[in-house]
Amino acid sequence: MDMTGQDFIFGLLSKACHNEPFSSEELAIGNMDRSHPIPLLDDSYTPGPELARQIVKPPPSLGSLKALATNTLSVSTDFISTDDAVNAFIWKSIARARDSPFLDSPGLSKLMQTLTYKTDTIKKLCEERLRIVAAELRSQLDPKNNDLIFNTRALATVLSRSDDKTKASFTAMVNFSSDFMLSSWSRISSYDLDSNLGSATPEAVRRPHFTPVKGLEYLMPRSAAGEMPVGICLRDEDWERLKVDGEFMKYAKYIG
Repeated sequence: MDMTGQDFIFGLLSKACHNEPFSSEELAIGNMDRSHPIPLLDDSYTPGPELARQIVKPPPSLGSLKALATNTLSVSTDFISTDDAVNAFIWKSIARARDSPFLDSPGLSKLMQTLTYKTDTIKKLCEERLRIVAAELRSQLDPKNNDLIFNTRALATVLSRSDDKTKASFTAMVNFSSDFMLSSWSRISSYDLDSNLGSATPEAVRRPHFTPVKGLEYLMPRSAAGEMPVGICLRDEDWERLKVDGEFMKYAKYIG
């Protein structure tokens, strides 16, 4: 279950603890047929390139970082979210931290994933302006550039036809030495739930420690004060470079 699903379950649990009735929509979603959650494509579909493309306390002033990213928007998009700006900023910073061992390979790709893939050389990523990187990430979510609905249905269709469900994986080609993967939970409403425990709402929302996966990042839910913690799994040497990176530390505070 992804974090959006967990957020839905947390909300239902909090409602149940308050003896509040579930809405008809919540009941419909909670009791839907789990065998067909994604509409499959018809029998005429054959797998195509859509299945093969590759594309901490954090910034204390998210507004400043977003302003930096949105100063003269790229022609590729007319909107950049705060998450786009934060992710682009962290991606560029990590590329700088990994710079030295990899710049001798000009064709080396770096992967950034949510439900899409973005590829750049580390050299280009280090040199590109923040607004360009953020706009390129946002453009991958634009239906004009990427048919996420069709691609998701295509993947579900291929898996439904296969006895071996491990034959397709969106992380199969990940190079953990250079690639970077992220998931944004910044809009999850965990801070609004108290589950009727007789206490205030949470002071902090964090993901517990889990098996380390190098190059994995989570934007955590924003606090009431607007802070956005970010959990990032990197090599110790990458972290040491980030902690002395003046540009990174200008917008971020390391809390361990």
